Amino acid sequence: MKKKQVFGFLFIVLGVLLALTPTFLATVCPPKEDGHFMKCHWMGNAVIALGIAIVICAVIFLFVKDESISLGMIHSNIILGVLALLMPLKIIGCCQMPTMHCNTHTKPMVCLLSGIYILLNIIYLFKKDKANS
Repeated sequence: MKKKQVFGFLFIVLGVLLALTPTFLATVCPPKEDGHFMKCHWMGNAVIALGIAIVICAVIFLFVKDESISLGMIHSNIILGVLALLMPLKIIGCCQMPTMHCNTHTKPMVCLLSGIYILLNIIYLFKKDKANS
């Protein structure tokens, strides 16, 4: 299996895992008794959307033959990974109480998956640069 295919497959797996995290793997907090959602619900929705975008970009990355487009996809992947990482940390955040499920389960899982995704994209960039030198 080519290096690009291995990385593309890993990107797809991480995107799927990221999209599944808020609802299946490390769920966000349930609605309040009055039916209103806490902000972690909205953070979870944003993470799901970013996970789906990551999967779409990974599929495009796998099938694109032009190296300059692949390089552009890697750069956009890094941006998507940073956005996913920042969703629970700064952009939307999680519930205020540190003991809430979103803070103890969802946030660490999203940060871990996003961090691995960013790191894999950076590794691909450096391996690509070394191959071209």
